[in-house]
Amino acid sequence: MFSKQLFESEHVRLTALEPDVDAPVIAGWHADRDFVHRLTRGPARPLAPLQVRAQLTREAQESREKQRRFDFAIRLKTDERLIGLVGLRDVLWNHGEARLSIAVGAQADRGLGYGAAALDLILRYAFSELNLYRVWLELGADNPEAVRFFERHGFVVEVRRRRALLHAGQRFDALRLSLLREEWLGQPVPEPADLGPAAAAVPLPTQPRVRLVAFDTEAAAEAERRWWSDSEFGHFQDYDIWRPRSRQQSEDEVKEMLAVDPGSFPFHLRLAVDDRLIGFLGLWVDWPNREAWLGVGIGERDCWGQGYGTEAVQIAIAFAFDELGLDRVSLDVLAANPRGLRAYQKAGFVIEGRIRRRNHYGGTRIDDICMGIVKSSGRQRVDYPAT
Repeated sequence: MFSKQLFESEHVRLTALEPDVDAPVIAGWHADRDFVHRLTRGPARPLAPLQVRAQLTREAQESREKQRRFDFAIRLKTDERLIGLVGLRDVLWNHGEARLSIAVGAQADRGLGYGAAALDLILRYAFSELNLYRVWLELGADNPEAVRFFERHGFVVEVRRRRALLHAGQRFDALRLSLLREEWLGQPVPEPADLGPAAAAVPLPTQPRVRLVAFDTEAAAEAERRWWSDSEFGHFQDYDIWRPRSRQQSEDEVKEMLAVDPGSFPFHLRLAVDDRLIGFLGLWVDWPNREAWLGVGIGERDCWGQGYGTEAVQIAIAFAFDELGLDRVSLDVLAANPRGLRAYQKAGFVIEGRIRRRNHYGGTRIDDICMGIVKSSGRQRVDYPAT
């Protein structure tokens, strides 16, 4: 059963990273923009060996403490030379999902089959050792060679996020690809459920019934504690392992987010008629690509299905496009949340793909629906009531 080497192929092996030894090599690779874009959506920039060493040390500590990432060096078996990096990141244990990161460093080492061998090893590790269900990654549509590479290894393009990447002044679609355990084993994947007809977009009312207000963690602590004790609300809001939160946990989490993330724009939702607190909304901005991810939750059950979510999202879209100067807003919604799906469609979002069988709840695997809205060149500015 264990006779096959888990981390070795004919020509390469996966090993632990050695910060002191590997940092100068990796720093040299960061001068290559193509290498950086294979690892991250962020902007390319040169890094000094000391910076790389600190990053590797920090990531190794994070891996030990949180068990959410597993990083490896790709080395040639002949001389142990470091030729690339591969890893599984953002692991969601309750759903059995991880994001794949892989890149061969030097141009001279590409196209020789080393990347394919490392990919086979990391997939075997993901599915047979970590017992994951799905592995995914995102690529720019401006890199068709990489897309074909992963498709040859069984990955399926499941989402096309329109105009999500900005490189050298040009916008490109972002493609999300995934490989499911059944596909890795050569087995059929169950067909997805029909979502039904799309809801038509509706205009923002002249007098919206909800307002976006400053996120007041102390004033809202009791409401947040009550909302997060509702398991249906929690499963719709948090893909991680769901659990109730105390007043102090809610306060601490938001304070930390506000302190360290300049791309976070959280709001509380209040009814315009009586200032009642009913939920929250947040935008998390990727500044280099001028895109934001949207999250919204109506915590008060008697406010579900009343259209408040649609109005709040419309106001947030106006804020993202007119005030932050963004080009698109993205979100994911559970296929098992038709109320949320319709609310986003009424606000102007369109379905861009299905993240297949991403979620595991109650013994059933459920798709995520990936949605997006792109700023139109002819769009009129909205006077949003964000006060």
